[in-house]
Amino acid sequence: MSDLTIQNPAFKSFAIATGVLGLKMVATNVSIVTLRVISNNFGYAEDRVLFPTVLNAITGGNYSKWTKKEEKPNKQPSELIPRLNAALSNDVASIPIFLLLSLTWIIVAKPSEETATKVLGAFVGARFVHVFAFVTRIQPFRVASFLTGLGATGYVVAGILKAVL
Repeated sequence: MSDLTIQNPAFKSFAIATGVLGLKMVATNVSIVTLRVISNNFGYAEDRVLFPTVLNAITGGNYSKWTKKEEKPNKQPSELIPRLNAALSNDVASIPIFLLLSLTWIIVAKPSEETATKVLGAFVGARFVHVFAFVTRIQPFRVASFLTGLGATGYVVAGILKAVL
């Protein structure tokens, strides 16, 4: 059986984890953009000009009714926008390397379905808890979820090294 097909249960778990984590990152990004549009709080001057024009054209002028009436951009952005940006940045630093290592792990270490599902599931769950705890400022859950993801990554690295050394 080929290692990189859905017939391999470990690879199937990997594929599901990859899809869920990708969807999570896209949802976080869409949340950031939505908050910026609703609050009329754009990061760059050109966005402040473009978005209202385009959205008013799309909505028949209703964009202005949904947003703050201020002419000037909001000087104090919602704390949620920078927190979501930081959470997304943390995802970008953690998720791709975990997925690359996990794919390597599946190829060289050939973990069982149960082990792959537990390790990948722990990482996916930890990333969801992490973004929630980051946005809501809940400690110690943010640290615990980060350490859980780090532990899953360490387990995968150890599995790779054990298989190849």
